[in-house]
Amino acid sequence: SEEIIDGVKTTIRQNPGKLRFAYIDHITSQPSILVPVKEIVQMCREEAGIEEIAVDGAHALGVIPELDVPSIGAEYYMTNLHKWAFTPPAATLFYAKNPRMSTAKIEGEIHHPIVSWGWGQGMKEEALWAGTRDYTPMLCAP
Repeated sequence: SEEIIDGVKTTIRQNPGKLRFAYIDHITSQPSILVPVKEIVQMCREEAGIEEIAVDGAHALGVIPELDVPSIGAEYYMTNLHKWAFTPPAATLFYAKNPRMSTAKIEGEIHHPIVSWGWGQGMKEEALWAGTRDYTPMLCAP
């Protein structure tokens, strides 16, 4: 844990003013290491002034009991359900700290990567129907 924090500190100090976005694994894949994301998020804000931080929680959902995503403090948290909830791979969870993420209607804000209907009506509407996609994975989520 301390080695990871020291590595992030070194990276921040070697790149003053250059860092704008952080993408952090919550638990690495190989080898499986629990990353102190809460501390790293705080360090990224305080020492590098990073305003947007995303955490990849693909391995965390079924490993960390009582996972409290908002307390991590990142803007985004993504995880999947196929590893822990026995759903097909397309079933995922996406957390956005800013509630505007689901209702953003301003040109240039974040959009769903595959939009069939609902373009410009906010991420929630854009993700609702993507044409001929198989919705079975999403219906399998507990």
